[in-house]
Amino acid sequence: MADKATVIEINDRCYLETDSHMLAIQIDRITFSLCVEEFLDFYFQLTDIKEFLEECPDYVLGKRMDGDFREVFVPRPEDSEYT
Repeated sequence: MADKATVIEINDRCYLETDSHMLAIQIDRITFSLCVEEFLDFYFQLTDIKEFLEECPDYVLGKRMDGDFREVFVPRPEDSEYT
């Protein structure tokens, strides 16, 4: 009898299918899949993007205030928006 594939819930937005070694990652309304072997390449690309946005003067890190309290990047507001 063949082994059945197992799906492991890593967190509420990511699953690992053990038979094919595929990760399914959901971000808002988008779900994408990638091989476990590709994950670190993807992670490092995201890290590069995060570092760019942290250093770019056109963006600031803020906090969502809708009860979620998570950090988000937003365009830097113009001074006129606060006067």
